[in-house]
Amino acid sequence: MNIQFKTVFPTVGTLIAVLALDAGWLTLRKQYHETLFYAVQKSPLTMNFAAATIVYILLAVAIFHGAVETAESMGNAALCGAVIGFFLYAFYDATNMATLSRWTWHMFFTDIAWGTAVSAVGAAAGYAIWSRVK
Repeated sequence: MNIQFKTVFPTVGTLIAVLALDAGWLTLRKQYHETLFYAVQKSPLTMNFAAATIVYILLAVAIFHGAVETAESMGNAALCGAVIGFFLYAFYDATNMATLSRWTWHMFFTDIAWGTAVSAVGAAAGYAIWSRVK
């Protein structure tokens, strides 16, 4: 199997895991997120699906290439995925803290914790597939 084609399956697995977790998080905490985003931007939460698609694809690719592809075990992939998620979400949240006057420390730490966890699970899901196709 072509190496480029082999990377598609675990990257898609990572993407599906991250999307499922985020969809659950946003659905279960819908009122919280609506209130939160209204407080920050003074308008209802609306999703730009084109931008969201780009973000999730880039996140899945970063997790695959940075955590899954070179991992020696699922635990190693999850740990590396957590580190990647921590830094990606910290960069995003620090930028928000610097530019959005209503972004709070609670939002900062909660989002980084979530990004760390969701990236670890996404990496573990990607590794579960990668270990079978590599």
